Amino acid sequence: RKSSTQQQLFLRLELARQYVQAHYQKQLQLAKLGRIVGLSPHRLQRFFKEVYGQSPQQMQIGLRMEAARRLLAEPQHSLEQIAFQLGYTDLAAFSNQYLRTYHQRPSQARRQLFDSTQVSTDSKHSR
Repeated sequence: RKSSTQQQLFLRLELARQYVQAHYQKQLQLAKLGRIVGLSPHRLQRFFKEVYGQSPQQMQIGLRMEAARRLLAEPQHSLEQIAFQLGYTDLAAFSNQYLRTYHQRPSQARRQLFDSTQVSTDSKHSR
């Protein structure tokens, strides 16, 4: 019986993880996620962190920041567009989270990315 209960809990947590991954750009509400997977917000938070090593919110931030790095490499997207696409309500919130995660602002990361791309492109043409 106990292993069946543990298996059931793991399935619920896996469903929660899949939900966070599929909806990372939306506002994450633990109460809503808990209702979806059939756990109280407290139990969801506690067991999710126990199993995955981070809270649902931390996982969401990680997914948003990984996506931000990919999107910064695409010059057609402004920083504001990237922020809103990832679910941030304003550029400052996105920029501050990016700074906390990568220790530089997204504008600095983009500048570095395009400066290094330009240098490698220039060196190819100068040969």
